[in-house]
Amino acid sequence: MPQLPDALADDLETLQVKPDDAALRWVRWARLHQSYLYESVPQPPITSGVLDLLATLGRGWMRVALLDRVRSQRGEFTSNNDVSATLQGDRDARSALAAWVTANQLSLYGTGEAATLAAGGRSSAPEKVAMQILGALSLITGSQAPADRLLDHIKYTPSVPEPDWMTLLTSHVASAPTFSRTDTGPDHDKQFTVTVTVDGLSASGTARSGKAARKLAARTYLHSYAPDCVPAPPSRVPEVRPQLYSAKLPRHEDAREWAAGAFEVADVGLMAQALTHRSWVYENQTLVARAHQRDYGVLATEGAEVLSNLVSHHYVLHTLDESYEVPTTAVTTPSLPRNAIIELFNEMPLNAGILHSRGMRISADVKEDVTQSVVAAAWRANGDLLMERQPSVLWKWVSSFTPTVDPTTLLVQYCGPLKVPFEVDFESRGEHHDRSYRATLTFGIEDRPKWRGGWASTQTAAKHSTAADALSYMLGTDTTQSANSDQDGQLLLRAMLRAELRSADVHAPNSAKDIAVGRLAVDRLAAGDFSGYQQWARVRSQLLPPAHSAVVARLVDYYTAVLRFQRRTAVRHWLYENLPTAGISEGDTDERIATWRGSAASGRLVLLEDLMASFRAIDLNGAVYDFVERQAGVVAIEAGLSLESIRDAESGDPTLILRLSGGELADALVPVVAVVNDLLGTATWMRGPQSISCAISILPTATDPISQAGFTAVDQASRDRWLEQVRSALETFLLTVELAADDSSADRDDLVAAERQLLDLLQAKGEQ
Repeated sequence: MPQLPDALADDLETLQVKPDDAALRWVRWARLHQSYLYESVPQPPITSGVLDLLATLGRGWMRVALLDRVRSQRGEFTSNNDVSATLQGDRDARSALAAWVTANQLSLYGTGEAATLAAGGRSSAPEKVAMQILGALSLITGSQAPADRLLDHIKYTPSVPEPDWMTLLTSHVASAPTFSRTDTGPDHDKQFTVTVTVDGLSASGTARSGKAARKLAARTYLHSYAPDCVPAPPSRVPEVRPQLYSAKLPRHEDAREWAAGAFEVADVGLMAQALTHRSWVYENQTLVARAHQRDYGVLATEGAEVLSNLVSHHYVLHTLDESYEVPTTAVTTPSLPRNAIIELFNEMPLNAGILHSRGMRISADVKEDVTQSVVAAAWRANGDLLMERQPSVLWKWVSSFTPTVDPTTLLVQYCGPLKVPFEVDFESRGEHHDRSYRATLTFGIEDRPKWRGGWASTQTAAKHSTAADALSYMLGTDTTQSANSDQDGQLLLRAMLRAELRSADVHAPNSAKDIAVGRLAVDRLAAGDFSGYQQWARVRSQLLPPAHSAVVARLVDYYTAVLRFQRRTAVRHWLYENLPTAGISEGDTDERIATWRGSAASGRLVLLEDLMASFRAIDLNGAVYDFVERQAGVVAIEAGLSLESIRDAESGDPTLILRLSGGELADALVPVVAVVNDLLGTATWMRGPQSISCAISILPTATDPISQAGFTAVDQASRDRWLEQVRSALETFLLTVELAADDSSADRDDLVAAERQLLDLLQAKGEQ
C-alpha cells in the first residue's frame, strides 16, 4: 500500500481530519490513479471501480459545498439559473484541486500517464485523483466539512458566472452575425477557433470544443466593440428571511407543518417557499411580496444536487460494505431519474399543500421540483445532520434506491477510453407550453460524424434517447427505426472502428484496463458473452476492405494477448494466495509450512493443478465438465452418498447437472466453482440444496472476419505454453509435498526449492 506523503499528512491536520488506521487506508488508496493500479499493483485489494466511486463521492460533496460557499460570499441566489451557473463552475474547483494534487505530488500514475504529465500534456488524471482523495475524506467523515475546509485551504474563490454571450450578441447587434470555424491538432486533442463577424468587425475565440469557442468569440466581440452591452458583475444580494403567508391556507399549512416537523426545519418560511409554485406567485404578487417570498425554483435546483449527493453517499457506503472488488459493470456514477423522485413525493403528504394557480394539475415536473425543494430546505437548515438524521420516509427511499446509468453516461464511458469526445446540440419545435426537443451528437473524430435522435419533451430526455440510439447502433444491438441514414451510420461506425483500433496496443496491451473499459469488446470475450461479441463484430466486419487480413491478424494478436493475461493473472492469484511461503523468507519457515499443511490451501492447489490439466484437452469444455464431475464424485464418496450426473446438450450451451441426494453438494463445491470461475470466466452456475448445474459457453460459428478473429483468440489463449509450464511446476511441488516427511529438514528444503521454482515461473513474463 502506498505511504502517505508528508504534505498530505500535514494537510489532513490542517483540514482537522484525524483518521484511524482503517480510515487512513482509504486516503492512501485514493492517491492512486487507475493507470498506476493497473500497472503496478499485481493483486490490489480494490478495483478501479472503487476509485471511481470515491471520485463520484468527492465531486458530489464538492458541488454541494460550492453552493454554500457562493451563497455565503454573494448572498442568496436570485434564480435557478444562478444555481446552475454555480454548479457549472465546479470545473474551476476541480482544476484548482488538481493543481493542489500536482503541487504536493500527492498522486501516483502509470507510466503513460506520468509521461504525458511530465511532457506538459493535458490529462484529467490529477483532477480524478483530487476527487478520489476528497471522496475518501468525505467517506470517512460522512460530512461536507472536508470539502469546505479543502476549498478554504487552497484559497479557492468561485468565479462569477458569465452571461449567455450568444444571446447578448444576437440581441445587441443590428445585423445577423456570421461564424466561421477552423480546427488544429490530432483528432483526440483538437483546438477549435471560431470567428464571429458583424458589419465587417470580427473577433475570435479558441477552445477545446466548437461550442465553447463560439461563446468565447461572442464574448470577445462584445467586450471589444459593444462594451456597454456587457453586464456589470453582480453585487451581493441582501439576505431577507422568507415569512409565512398572511392568508389562511389550511391545506398548505398542514403540508408545511408536516414537512417542517419531519425534516426538523425551524425556518417555516423557507419550507413554505418549498411548496410555492411560480403560477401562484404570479397570481398573488402582493401576498408574496409582503411575506418576502418567491417560488421554489432556486430550492428545487439546489435540492436536485443535495438529493443526488445523499443517494450517492448511501450507495457508495452500501457498495463498499459488500465488496472492495467493484466489477466493471457496476454503476459508479448513480443518476437519479424523475420517476424515482416522484416515488418519494408520493410517500409524503404534500400534494394538497402545494400552492399553484387555479385549475393547474400537479404534474410530474411539479412533484419532482417540490420533493427537491423540501430536501434543499432541510439541507439549508441542518446541513450534515441530514446525513445522520433523516425522516423515515426519506431513509426508506434512499435505502431502497437502486441506481441505473443514464445512456449519456454510458456513451461517455464507451467513448472516453477511445479519446473520442462528442458535443450535443438541440433543436426545438412547438409552442412554449408544448415544446419538444431533438438532440444531435457530433463526435470529435475524423469526418466529424453526427447522430440525430428523435423528438422528446425535454432536452435531457432528447439527449439520453439520442445517446442510447447511437450506442445501440455502435454495439450492434440497434433494433429501432433510426432517424439517420445508412450513410450516416456507416460514417460513424468507420470512424469509431479506426479509433478503437488506434486505442489498442497490440504489442503491450494494458490487459486489465482493456477488459475493464471494454476495448474492442474484449470484455465480452473474457466473460464468454460470445453472442454479444458477435453483434459488435458483425456491424464492423462489413466496413473492412476486401484485403482485410492485416486487420484480422492484428485483432487476433491483441485478443490473444489480453485473454492470456487474464488467465495468467488468475493463476498467479491462486498460487500466491495458497502457497505455503509465497517466497516470503521472514518468520519461521517450518511453522509456516506446518500451518499450511493443516489448512485448506493445499487442497486448493490440488484443485488448481487438476483444472489446469484440462487446458491440454482438445475439448476444453468437456474436460472442465469432467473436472467438476470428478470433484463432485470425491464429495459423494466422502459423504457415502450416490452422485447423479446428467449432461444436457439439447438447448443452448451444454449443461452439466449434478445431484447428491441427502447431501449439500453446492456448499461442498464452493472452491471448485471459485477456481473454474477465476480461470475460465465463462461458466454459469445454478445451485440448489442438493444439486448444482454448470453451463459453459461454447464458441459459435464465426460468420464474419472480426468474429473469427475473436473466437480464434479465445482458442489460442486456452493453449498457452506458459500455463503448461506452471502446471508442471505445480505438479512437481505437490508431489514433493506428498513425499516429504513432516520433520525432515532435507525434505523441507526440497519443498521450498520446488516452491521457489514455481515462483520463478510466476514472476517471469512468459511467452506472449
